[in-house]
Amino acid sequence: NLWGQQNTPPIPTHMKTAIGTKTVIADEEDDMLHSASSDEDQILQFAASCNVPIDLDEDAFIIDSPDHLQSVHELAMVPLQSRRFESAISVFQKLLRGLESADKFEHLIGSTHHNIGMIQLCQGHYMDALSSFQKAVHARKQCLPSNHPDIAISLQREGVAHFALSAMNEAVECFEGALEFFPDEDATRAKVLNNIGVAQYQLEAHAKSLKSFTSALEIQRPWLEGPVWRECMVFDASITLANMGKVNVRKGDYDLAYFVFEEACLLQTSSFRKDHDIVLISLDNMARVHAKNGNQAEALRIFTSLSRSQVARFGPDNEACIETFGMKGVAHFKLLEFEEALECMNRVATWQAKNLVPSHPAVREVKENIKQIKRCIQGEEPMWV
Repeated sequence: NLWGQQNTPPIPTHMKTAIGTKTVIADEEDDMLHSASSDEDQILQFAASCNVPIDLDEDAFIIDSPDHLQSVHELAMVPLQSRRFESAISVFQKLLRGLESADKFEHLIGSTHHNIGMIQLCQGHYMDALSSFQKAVHARKQCLPSNHPDIAISLQREGVAHFALSAMNEAVECFEGALEFFPDEDATRAKVLNNIGVAQYQLEAHAKSLKSFTSALEIQRPWLEGPVWRECMVFDASITLANMGKVNVRKGDYDLAYFVFEEACLLQTSSFRKDHDIVLISLDNMARVHAKNGNQAEALRIFTSLSRSQVARFGPDNEACIETFGMKGVAHFKLLEFEEALECMNRVATWQAKNLVPSHPAVREVKENIKQIKRCIQGEEPMWV
């Protein structure tokens, strides 16, 4: 809910309240064209109500005062809050053309490229976002001091776009470039170090990845121990711990992986509900590590608790619930509890029959599991297999 899409777009106080907002639902091609035209008309109406000058020949906003800039940003929020991303980009592009023709607000050019890139990230248009962030970095370096934090923010986002495009080396380069802008104890520095660690993990540079996560956690721990207990700091530190756990799983150090997953979960439950997404993910991580380490009874205990929370929150037919039932079935099987294993796997198979095509690999795998369990029940399968 980064852009507040679920809320009614606010009408700025300096705009005419008689002008409302509308969302056009386009089901047919003609309706889509009409929607685009309506959005453009609405943009022009709002701009006029804000007294923002418009150069119709250049299709650009003319920015002569801070009020004009504020009005354009508030105007962009209207389509953003209803997830009409292209309309929002159109607003910023008009602003960009106006700023470039004015040749006197260079720093705002960089900000506008950055804002366009943020919307393109939300759209999943990562190549376009990458181009926008690169333009933002270039523009900001041209007019801002060499250590200005705005440059670092655009570098970080450029790294995120590279990461989304699986260009991990380029992502690390951008993140490391942004790292130089932050003091040693800055909380944002910890976030950048975490990003570096994630990219290094994808590059299978596990030792470097673990070092980056450890450095991030060293910055985050004093914030956790301070007088102000903030949810965002708990969230960030628990994510770093969980990432350290992932690296240790990959290295085969399951005991250490469980230790950091458990610490992450304890942190999360101190600030978030026990059925919060991030808590459920931590419980799943803890259970899977137990299973990998051969502690099937402990894995089953946590999977059982997890499934109760998932069913209560999402309902029994949710995909995450079904996956947990499958993991419970595996644990029951390895504990030689075949009747319970069969019950879990049958539940998974029933869900798959309704939601997956018969040729799906998971369907074939579950069918084979059920056959094996039935052979064990009938005494036809060697117990040690």
